[in-house]
Amino acid sequence: MNIDDFLDRIQYQGDTVVNLACLTELQWRFLNSVPFENLDIMAGVPLDFSVENVFAKIVVNHRGGVCFENNSLFCWVLSEIGFDVQLIAAEMFPGETFRNHFDHMALLVNLEGKTYLVDVGNGKYFGPPLDIDSPNEAVGEGVRYKIAPYAMNDLALCFFNEGKWQYRYAFQRQPVGLADFKQVCTFIETSSESSFTQKVLVTRLDGDKRITLSGNKLVITGEGEQPEERNVTAEQPAVLLENFGIKIE
Repeated sequence: MNIDDFLDRIQYQGDTVVNLACLTELQWRFLNSVPFENLDIMAGVPLDFSVENVFAKIVVNHRGGVCFENNSLFCWVLSEIGFDVQLIAAEMFPGETFRNHFDHMALLVNLEGKTYLVDVGNGKYFGPPLDIDSPNEAVGEGVRYKIAPYAMNDLALCFFNEGKWQYRYAFQRQPVGLADFKQVCTFIETSSESSFTQKVLVTRLDGDKRITLSGNKLVITGEGEQPEERNVTAEQPAVLLENFGIKIE
């Protein structure tokens, strides 16, 4: 696996140095180049989020993936560059306490005495890496985000919606391994209760817009603009290639 091939995939042309500016740009480039997508799940292809497999899928075959795939690849990339990075477990849209259903993978990066939340596998952009010990807010796709205390000593990524802060996901600080996500991944890709088995979902950033294929509907949204929508039932292969660079055989 060649780090330069990955950098070409996300169209990153800067120096790879261990600092916040580089980390921020790498995250931004990834989100603009690599879709969040569930095409393999919909096709009944088992997910394999070992680094070798996701490198082949995302870099060599120009695909995207779900959180376990995108974030495991990004974790490897950051580690290769020299960042102090770890995988963490998170729970989407939790209540006031964990349900012990850690259905999301994210990253923590320790840098210059601070720890940042980094995520390229959530189908949303919450702005630059967030210092988890700071009350500062970030803005992504026109939405305000911040890190807030959650339960005991845990934390949550929160977003401001309809006049109040809501949890997007709660997470724990301690590092985990790829194998720790195997059980929940099996649920996500096989259960009839999983949102990922219901319909095709492919989405990525495109500068100040987001392009999303949801089922047979292509939606392009931009901050402060009315969404553009059209039905693409008969055009799905062409839409995937044109908007996401994905070629379906």
